[in-house]
Amino acid sequence: MAKRAASPDEPEDWSFEWNIPNFMKLADTQVSDTFEAGGYRWRILGYPKQNREPHTHVSVFLELVDGARIAEADLPTVAFKLLVCNRDPAKHATWSAGPPPTIKGPAFGWGISTLVPRADLTKAKGFLQGGALRLRVEISDIWSRPSKRVKTSAPSSSVCADLLALLDDPGPTSDVTLIAGERRFEAHRAILAARCPYFRTLFASGFRDGGAREVALPDAQPDALSLLLRFMYGGELGACGWDVLRPAVDLADRLLLPAAKEALQQRIVDTTTADTILADAAWAERMGHAALAAALVDAYPALAKAVPASAVLELAGSNPQLLAQLLVAVTGTAK
Repeated sequence: MAKRAASPDEPEDWSFEWNIPNFMKLADTQVSDTFEAGGYRWRILGYPKQNREPHTHVSVFLELVDGARIAEADLPTVAFKLLVCNRDPAKHATWSAGPPPTIKGPAFGWGISTLVPRADLTKAKGFLQGGALRLRVEISDIWSRPSKRVKTSAPSSSVCADLLALLDDPGPTSDVTLIAGERRFEAHRAILAARCPYFRTLFASGFRDGGAREVALPDAQPDALSLLLRFMYGGELGACGWDVLRPAVDLADRLLLPAAKEALQQRIVDTTTADTILADAAWAERMGHAALAAALVDAYPALAKAVPASAVLELAGSNPQLLAQLLVAVTGTAK
């Protein structure tokens, strides 16, 4: 990271560049090294094939790494720019956030799903150099709250790192195996019981499942369980694909992890689009996620004009009551 000192009368500027080799051959989410700015730890999330359908663009986000462990009142506000670098600096693909407006929120990425079309990622157009794509974030301002308290319910950062290392390589220390689909996750009863009310109750129940060496979680998506295990061990929610968000919200609800559920629901609100908001809202209502459904109804007026007519007609047939709520939200903002 290159850090430029500011004069006493000007805010400090930070920038971080990340070169990703063989970019067009990648499909999974890419996560940069962590860098520091303004006393906080950040990283870039890159989605080579977009974080949602139709998977025709490159998505780029800035993530506050320790957001899940910072009290909501102490979360920073940040103004920044994301760039996909071009050989010609005048042709960089850019997206800016603030000021104004500025960005504030918990441990999820802020950015754009459609920063640059994949069709433009050619050597001739200047974005790829030796098959590598270069991303950059430029942070112009970070406004910190009076104190950066760490939630007492989460371990310290050094303990988190140690626990995550134990999760990644448990060796002979594991005493329980969680099963989701065809994947198996070696874990530790004491940590699960300390960090998750669901497992605490299960292990103390005296039922056969509570003492079993293997615990199956029917209907749990493996990637969702992997994400939430890292939350339980390390206190942070890492990057995940859009297709993992809904299963992760359902699983967080089932495992009685309200902080994780709230953060994941906010990711859905922040990344929903005109093409997906009706399906997202219908799913949230159907699964009993009332707060998420209400937040999506509130977000609908800003996207309403771009929502496909076919999606509106489909919702009218399947859930007319929800459609009525959405229309009321639109008329309310128009007054």
